[in-house]
Amino acid sequence: MGETAATFGLLFAGIAAVPRLVSGIGIMNIMLVSVTESTREIGIREAFLATRANIMLQFLTESVVRCLRGGALGIGRRRAPAARARRDPDDLAIIPFRAVNARRRAPIPALAPRLAKTVCGDR
Repeated sequence: MGETAATFGLLFAGIAAVPRLVSGIGIMNIMLVSVTESTREIGIREAFLATRANIMLQFLTESVVRCLRGGALGIGRRRAPAARARRDPDDLAIIPFRAVNARRRAPIPALAPRLAKTVCGDR
């Protein structure tokens, strides 16, 4: 049992590493564009005797703020539906297993009342 758990732990760690790698590459690309677009600003800062460390600190701070803002938005997008479900558990659509499993097209009719209530509100 211990060997199986260790194997699954490594598997899940590997799966969890992929999105982090992809998001790191995305942040790297965003910052590359930011630095490329800021060449004039960097020149002006250098003209006012800003050191290389000051300029690097500016872009490091910008990247940290972008990461924190994106993380906060992501957490908020996941917590809001959970909070709504806790507030009004009767509001959730119950989809029977047969509907989900029937040719993979039945969830749409099963979700239609919930979708209509979300879009139109309680009228």
